[in-house]
Amino acid sequence: MRCVGLISIFVGLVFASPSLAQGWMEYVNMEEHFLTNFPGQPVIEDYEYDYEKGQLPELISGEITAKRFQAFDGDSRYAVIVVNYQEIDHITTLRGAVSHAASLYRKMGDATYDTYAHLERLDGHQLQLTLPDMRQMYVGIYFHYPDRRLYILEAEVPASAPPPQHFAAALQILDEEGNPIRYQIDENGNATRQR
Repeated sequence: MRCVGLISIFVGLVFASPSLAQGWMEYVNMEEHFLTNFPGQPVIEDYEYDYEKGQLPELISGEITAKRFQAFDGDSRYAVIVVNYQEIDHITTLRGAVSHAASLYRKMGDATYDTYAHLERLDGHQLQLTLPDMRQMYVGIYFHYPDRRLYILEAEVPASAPPPQHFAAALQILDEEGNPIRYQIDENGNATRQR
């Protein structure tokens, strides 16, 4: 009797939940050096990202190419945006990439969580926003200086949905061989790559 009840509960959960029935997948992109989980194969699109120009008058356009990897689970949206700063040499622009991205997101809604964060000792920022339509957006922003790539995680869910922590915690930055990157910070704040 007990076994039949447990099987009934399990079957009910699997068929009642579209996200469980669809299943999440591990997604690896070696071109942009990251790994994360998505609720299905993401659609990839290029677009122009407006970056902070710093003090360089010759950087008139202020746009560089970015890639958005995006997948949907019902009316929830999950995305990883990778902005390639490899053509930018201005140190102020590079060091300000995370704070500039955070300032762009703050304009999208009311920030209910807004703080420094790190991913494997990569400096970053996390925000939680209530959008004008009352949907919730969770954002993680991290800059990998050696590769000059800015990684932005976006999860947008209905107001009543639980926070998408499974998505936010899944991002890993990879090296050329596909190994996760982690840094050790010494007492002087210097970062050394752990092997």
